[in-house]
Amino acid sequence: MFIWVGIFILYLILSGYPYTFAEFLTLIAAFLVTTFVMYVYERVKDSEKNRLIIYGQMLEKEVEVKTLDLQNLNKKLEYRIKEEVEQRLEQEQMLLRQSRMASMGEMIDTIAHQWRQPLMNINAVMMNLDRGIETDKKHSELKEKVLEIFSLTAHMSHTIEDFRDLLKIGRDKHYFILDDIIRGVVKLLKNNLKGIEIEYDIDEEVGIESYQSELTQVLIILLNNAAEILHLRNISDRHIFITVREEYQGIFIEVEDNAGGVADEDLSKIFDPYYTTKKQTGGTGLGLYISRIIIEKNMNGSIIVSNTERGALFQLGFSG
Repeated sequence: MFIWVGIFILYLILSGYPYTFAEFLTLIAAFLVTTFVMYVYERVKDSEKNRLIIYGQMLEKEVEVKTLDLQNLNKKLEYRIKEEVEQRLEQEQMLLRQSRMASMGEMIDTIAHQWRQPLMNINAVMMNLDRGIETDKKHSELKEKVLEIFSLTAHMSHTIEDFRDLLKIGRDKHYFILDDIIRGVVKLLKNNLKGIEIEYDIDEEVGIESYQSELTQVLIILLNNAAEILHLRNISDRHIFITVREEYQGIFIEVEDNAGGVADEDLSKIFDPYYTTKKQTGGTGLGLYISRIIIEKNMNGSIIVSNTERGALFQLGFSG
């Protein structure tokens, strides 16, 4: 604005005042108005500049506050996520322990079935021995009965060893042949699988390096489930098909029954905790959930279920 005043004065000096009084007044008036307008414009501009500076400072403070709030929120979210993960892991460990206890109960029940007949036979042999002693039977007959007792007790001892070998707990991975494990589990569950035809399609040379006891637990769950559904649905010609094959994608174990399959509404929920399709028979809904944890988290594999023309097909996959 001061430059403008200087220019106006310089103009008057150089022009030699060639104006009448009225023209001069008009010129002065125009100059004053223009000067006032410019003054007002400068004040408004400075005021707006100051307002923008203050507004910018307010925005910076607000951004700082929001940033702090966001950082606090992130910390809270991280803490909550960590807490939820820890709770989930603790819950999974608890469910694993429950599942192991349930599996142990099933194993004890299976042992009881395995031992009931030999114990009855031993009892019968002992009664014959007692009668033989009373009637003074020949020693050869008595010795034959004693040998029979030895055979039965050896069978019972061998049953215990089968359980110990299959359920041996070890946290170190080792290489094992899948055919040996699968046939061992089927032998272990022969009473549960009574009346069911087991059909094998197994490459006897295929093995994996993993946790044997964990895979055994999953196979027990799958085979027991298949047996239960076959009996529950009163299937007359009962079959379970077990397949082991090795492909370029990896190694696959399949357990399939001919009980008609899983209902469509159950397929997406079948691995959820506490979800069971066997409420009427006391199902807990933990078996398949625990199986998924074991296969996916402990063994770095995969487990999926699908329906076939015959029934439900559970496929376990492991990278080669």
